[in-house]
Amino acid sequence: MRVVWLILSFVLILASSPRLNSQQPVAAPQRDPHALQIASRSQQAMGVYTSVPVPIRGTGLISYSPDEPQGAIEIVCFGPRIFRTSITRGTDSYVYFTNNGQGTVSVNGKKIPLPYHNTFGQRCPYIPIHTFLGELGAVELQLVAPASGLLDGRTTIILTGTYASPDDEDLAAWATTEIELDAQTFLPIRLRYSLRHSANPQIVSNFEQHYSDYRVSGPFLLPYSIQTFVDGQLQSTIGVTSFEVNPTISAQDLAVR
Repeated sequence: MRVVWLILSFVLILASSPRLNSQQPVAAPQRDPHALQIASRSQQAMGVYTSVPVPIRGTGLISYSPDEPQGAIEIVCFGPRIFRTSITRGTDSYVYFTNNGQGTVSVNGKKIPLPYHNTFGQRCPYIPIHTFLGELGAVELQLVAPASGLLDGRTTIILTGTYASPDDEDLAAWATTEIELDAQTFLPIRLRYSLRHSANPQIVSNFEQHYSDYRVSGPFLLPYSIQTFVDGQLQSTIGVTSFEVNPTISAQDLAVR
């Protein structure tokens, strides 16, 4: 089935590189002041006025192609680094979660642990307030000067964030994410990042999440339509049914076991 192939491909990509050799103190991040100002304005446009992460749960339907049945999806996000995505469709199930550098992925009940290296730059890609925009104070986050763009006829602002690693410059290069904002509303409309394949690290897969249909959910504006593209091809569309702000969850609910 296409969904199982996509899931297994994603698992292979995540298992791409060796562990970090050691943990060392991280130097003060390099942040372009204009980029930081725009990132803060984007958070405010979505209703965020504090650096304290707010837990969010989203439920909805995920579709892969018109001739395939839809699946159910649940996204539980405690913050940028603590989140879980669960998909069920027929007899197939997929659960991916990460908690501060530790994580697992389960495909049809088979659980595979993910080492720290594979989750180093991973942030919740489905809820924009919990991308790198949600941790502008993170010591290892670097922001370069913003760039101008154009998407679907709209003028955009492109922010690029990199999570620096003193141990592994190559790792840091792959922990780079671009967030494209609507220049008028400052709402995120596209997230971009790249991952390497495990069997051949020279093979790169380019991922994009496209956000649209923003609606008020509690104090926030959140996207109710999320499309995922891989290497320019549409792979899935999530139609969110509802978002719950401050659900009864804790980091322990998403602990690695």
